[in-house]
Amino acid sequence: MENNAKKNNSIQRIAGKNARKDAVKSFILKLEIESGLSCKDVWHNALLTSAAYTNIFNKSIMPQRSTLLCLGVAFRLNHEQMKKLFELAGYVYPYYAEEMVVDYFARKDLYACEELRNKYPAIDLYRINELLTRLGLSELGNEKTKNLHKEAVGAIINAISVSEKFEEEVLDFIRNNKEII
Repeated sequence: MENNAKKNNSIQRIAGKNARKDAVKSFILKLEIESGLSCKDVWHNALLTSAAYTNIFNKSIMPQRSTLLCLGVAFRLNHEQMKKLFELAGYVYPYYAEEMVVDYFARKDLYACEELRNKYPAIDLYRINELLTRLGLSELGNEKTKNLHKEAVGAIINAISVSEKFEEEVLDFIRNNKEII
């Protein structure tokens, strides 16, 4: 009897995980369709590899938190949309300092204008990564993918680099909204 209860509990946990994976996959597909971005544009703008992006759909792998952040920035999600994406995956958002920085960008709608974004894909993640580096936090995106495009957008990032005042605003935002840090 006890063995059957354990089996049922395991089956329910697996079913719950699969339901979350399907919900995340559906939400990402919906965002892709609504944005009008091709699959390649999405993983390119998210600084992910094509394998990392397609594995979400082909292998039903639950994306890591950092992957969800990259996708959220690629889709230019606001705070509520980002929170929904994380909740579908079973994560609390924002939780880590990197997520707080992205959340600040999302709440303040600090994404680059469409003209810059069309000319320099992934510019939003490069700007966020610049700030993360200055704050001593981990950058987002795949190293190989980041390095492929970094030179091309280097000049524009420097032109619109994050000021020290802005850095302080983000740090204050993190301090005031996060007990963990």
